[in-house]
Amino acid sequence: MEKDEIVNPKSQHTVILDEPACCLAFVPHDSDHFVVGTYNLIERDKDEEHEATPASRDGRLYLFRITEMTMQQISQHPVNAGILDLKFQPCIDDCKDARVMAVASSLGFIGIYTVALNRKSGLEFQHVRNIQILPDDELVTSLTWSPMTLNEGQRDQGGRIALTSTSGAILEIDTSSPLETGACTVQCHQAEAWIVSYMKIDTESAPLVILSGGDDSCLIASEIQERSKSSGARVTPWWSTRKIHAAGVTALTPLSGPFVVSGSYDDYLRVIKIPETGGQRPTTFHELYLGGGVWRIEPFAVKDSVESYEAKLLVSCMYAGAYVVQLVSDSDRQCWESRILVHFQEHESMNYACGIVPQERENPPETTFVSCSFYDRRLCLWTA
Repeated sequence: MEKDEIVNPKSQHTVILDEPACCLAFVPHDSDHFVVGTYNLIERDKDEEHEATPASRDGRLYLFRITEMTMQQISQHPVNAGILDLKFQPCIDDCKDARVMAVASSLGFIGIYTVALNRKSGLEFQHVRNIQILPDDELVTSLTWSPMTLNEGQRDQGGRIALTSTSGAILEIDTSSPLETGACTVQCHQAEAWIVSYMKIDTESAPLVILSGGDDSCLIASEIQERSKSSGARVTPWWSTRKIHAAGVTALTPLSGPFVVSGSYDDYLRVIKIPETGGQRPTTFHELYLGGGVWRIEPFAVKDSVESYEAKLLVSCMYAGAYVVQLVSDSDRQCWESRILVHFQEHESMNYACGIVPQERENPPETTFVSCSFYDRRLCLWTA
C-alpha cells in the first residue's frame, strides 16, 4: 500500500493528565466510559551528606466519560503503587451493576476493583481488596483474566488471572477465593516477562494453553490440564522458542483457531500458528514492519468464517504512535496479508495503550479511538 494512502487523523479532543498514562480499558456494556491507569515515579532528592533514597511509585485510576466527542473526567482513585495494566473481568451474564476490574501494580500485588453504579453520582470506583502475589520489590507487568470455558466443557467461574512479572515468572491465581491461597507458577522467562495470553487452539475439546513473552525474546507455551482450589493449576510445559522474535516479546493476542498475532521490540507485527500439541513448534505465517516497538494489539471489526478471516488491528507502538492495520486470510488460513490503514502520530512519548470506543451499530463509516502516552501525559480522542 502506498504511503499516501495511509490516513493520518488529527485528534478531536486532547486531555493532559496529571500523571504518566500506562494503560486504559473501556467499561463493559458501556460505550461512554473508560478507565485510565497511571504510573508515577517519584524521585527522591539527594543531599550532600546522604545518598538518595530509592524512588517510589504511585498511580491513579481515572474514570472518563465521552460526550459529544469530548472526554470528561468524572472521578479518580489514588493507588499507593504505579499501575502497569488493568483489565475487566469477562462477564458471564449481563453484569451492568458491577464490573470487576483487576489492576497490576508496581508493588507486587493485584488490586481488585468494581466500577459500580451509584444512583446519585453515576459510575464510581469501589476498592474490593489487594492480593499480594510477589515481593513488594517486584512489578506485576501485565495480567489477563482466564476464559470461562476450560478443557472438556469444564466451567471456570471467571476468577482466575494469569500475570507476568519483572522476575520473569508467569503465575496464575484464583481471585474468587476469599483467602490468599497463593499463586501457581506456570512457566518462567530468563528476563522480565511482558505479556501473557490464554488461548483455545481450535475446538472446545482442545486444551487451554498459556502463551507468554518476555525480554529474553522467548515465546513460551504450556498446557493447563486441570485446576483445583487446593493445588491450583496442573501445567504441562510445551515448548520455548527464540527463533521467531529478534527482541523482547511484548504483545500476544489470539486471532482465529490456532493463530495469534504478536508484537515485539524488534518492531514487527507477526501472525503465528500455534501447534495443537506440545511436540511441534510454532510457525510464522506473516510479518509486517511497523517500527517503534509493537507494545499492544487489539483486534476489532472481526469477520471470521469458513471462507475467510478479516479483522482490523489497533496497534500501540511505543515510539511510533498508534496504527490501524487491516489483516486478511484465505479459507485455509495459509496465506495472510496486511496493510496499514491509519497512523495516528500526535503522541510525543511512549504510546502504551489504545482503546476502541464500542459501536452501537455494525460497520460504521468511522471508528472512534482513545490513546494515551507516558511522559507527555497525553490522552487523545480521534476517529478514522
